Amino acid sequence: MVETFAVFIVLPFILAGITRWAMRRARTEGWRNEVLGKVLPNLQVMTLVVIIFFMFAYQADVIIDNLGPLSIIFIPTAVLFLIAFVLSQLVSRWMRFQYGECALLSCTTIARNSPIGLAIAVGLFPDQPLIQAAIIIPEVIELPVLLLVVKLLMSIRYRFYCPPADEGAAGTH
Repeated sequence: MVETFAVFIVLPFILAGITRWAMRRARTEGWRNEVLGKVLPNLQVMTLVVIIFFMFAYQADVIIDNLGPLSIIFIPTAVLFLIAFVLSQLVSRWMRFQYGECALLSCTTIARNSPIGLAIAVGLFPDQPLIQAAIIIPEVIELPVLLLVVKLLMSIRYRFYCPPADEGAAGTH
């Protein structure tokens, strides 16, 4: 567990600090914001997709051999995402959040720190592919769910959750 924590938590934290320090020294603030705002989020998603692909490819036999038990994971995962979305919407309405706060609360509530979960699954259970697969499946479902939530939030933005800017309790966005 210490090795997993060091490799998947501490090392990325240190590398992020070094990257931040280097970015502050490099170029102008506008250039940094453009690079960080456009390149890094896409790089993070692409990296996560590649990791998930290789993890599934590596465990393909285990997944295929255990489709029945692993498919049971989909039901509570779907219920969890549904409850998280509904609760975040209710809280947003109750707190009279502007659209930005509502969207942030919804996505944050649904997101489950996939990269950390994936790392922990592999690090703590190196010889247990079925346990890894059971932990990885909800992580994989999370990405498309978050994309659907973003689309849903954008489509209902003006109908339900956005009070006029002058009536909002938490500022404008």
